[in-house]
Amino acid sequence: MPARKKTPGKRPPARAPPPAALPDPAGDAPLEELSRDALSVLLYVALLPEETRAIVQDLALSVPGFRTEALGDAELCDVLADEIRAVPATRTRVVERLRAAFGGMPLPDVPLPAAGADDLLAVGSSDHGLTFALWRVLADPDPAVRARATPTLERLVKDHYGPAPGGAKPRERKADPAERIAALEGTLADRERALEKEREEGRARLESARRKGEEQREKLQGWLKEARAREAQAVEEAARAREAAEAAQRGRERAEAALAQVQATDAAAEAQRARAAARELEGKVAALEARLGRQAERERELQAAAEAARVRTEAERPARSPGRAAGAARPADPPIRHPHPRPRSRARRRSRRRGRRPACRWR
Repeated sequence: MPARKKTPGKRPPARAPPPAALPDPAGDAPLEELSRDALSVLLYVALLPEETRAIVQDLALSVPGFRTEALGDAELCDVLADEIRAVPATRTRVVERLRAAFGGMPLPDVPLPAAGADDLLAVGSSDHGLTFALWRVLADPDPAVRARATPTLERLVKDHYGPAPGGAKPRERKADPAERIAALEGTLADRERALEKEREEGRARLESARRKGEEQREKLQGWLKEARAREAQAVEEAARAREAAEAAQRGRERAEAALAQVQATDAAAEAQRARAAARELEGKVAALEARLGRQAERERELQAAAEAARVRTEAERPARSPGRAAGAARPADPPIRHPHPRPRSRARRRSRRRGRRPACRWR
């Protein structure tokens, strides 16, 4: 089967490019995407010093070791830039300040390509931005667009020349335009020289402010390093003090445990000695009671023997003879001697050597 030839057909129409996205009408911008220095200089250029300080105070921002009121404008912008990069939601405060100051974002309804963005930045960063803008508007082919420059020019006339006096006729136009052109060129040259002078002065002021900002930033970084070093040293000293306190607490606990052990050992020894002394005293008391009993028994025996001897002596005594004289002397009774003399004991000899009287002991 022969292959079919492809018949040329109509190409589909090219798709129109999608419309460019428009910015947020409220002027919100992702400021946190900028670098720290770029965001800081944007805040420095866009906000007044008192506005920057008010935002920093509202957010309660601070630099450790420094007072907020002592910080300069560039340092406050650095602090605010760091906060916006850390917390992107805080950028709304900056956008609100810009909207209150300028009334709104320029060109919110016009898509801005890359080339248009470059032109807008060039016009905005030039000292002749208004001149460039008027030139572009007056060169537009649309009369309605050219007519938009008239109110701006009238405002410039009032600002630079003042309002026309009441009832005054408008000045007639000179017949020779060359002189007018020469005068305008001279005025323009004078304006350019004045603008150049102002530009040089502005550059000098900007360079001086930049150097001061760098010096302040370096000084602030040095202070921050010193503060961080002091903080690290304080943390280290606190750790050492904590370790020393823990070691002292452990030593105290060991000492208390050793003291308790020693006290328990001393109490046990003292109790043991007290029990031994009590047993010894009990033995001595029992011995003394036994001795006292024996002594009492011996005394009763002696009293009984003495009574028997007395009776026996009275019984053996002869009757008085009649031939003895009445005044004859009676013979003395023989001394009564103990039938069992007590020997001297070691305890008695020791007590005599010590200088005290020994206890009476009978055996």
